[in-house]
Amino acid sequence: MDPPTTDLNFLANMSKSVYNSMYSADSLAIWVMQGWFLYYSPDKFWTRERSKSLLEAVPDERMIMLDLFG
Repeated sequence: MDPPTTDLNFLANMSKSVYNSMYSADSLAIWVMQGWFLYYSPDKFWTRERSKSLLEAVPDERMIMLDLFG
């Protein structure tokens, strides 16, 4: 499912909100996300800019991206 908008600020804020919720429950939380949706996007929603906006909103050391595509 794609987000309701392509707005880069929305995508970054969405990601920050998810991570901040995790952090409020556990300050050592690490978000583990499957990366398949970035590769398999029939409508080409996940462009480089949108993906970057979503992913860079979370500190690098607090997210693990699983590459289950290959």
